[in-house]
Amino acid sequence: MSLKELEGFPHYACVYFDEQEEDMTLSAMTDFGYDNLVKELVSMGIDAPTEPDIRLHISMKSAIREITG
Repeated sequence: MSLKELEGFPHYACVYFDEQEEDMTLSAMTDFGYDNLVKELVSMGIDAPTEPDIRLHISMKSAIREITG
């Protein structure tokens, strides 16, 4: 699921749901995108974490990839 106004650049905000595992993953490239996903889910009665479990800056992801190969 995504919000039409946030599914593209720069937010790329979306929600993935694994029905078998009953696991929901929120993904966004910006805080604005993440916060608005949470707000929409909460408005539908779905419990969503206000803070992400993992926050990773793109430059750090590149550094990790370079260091670990």
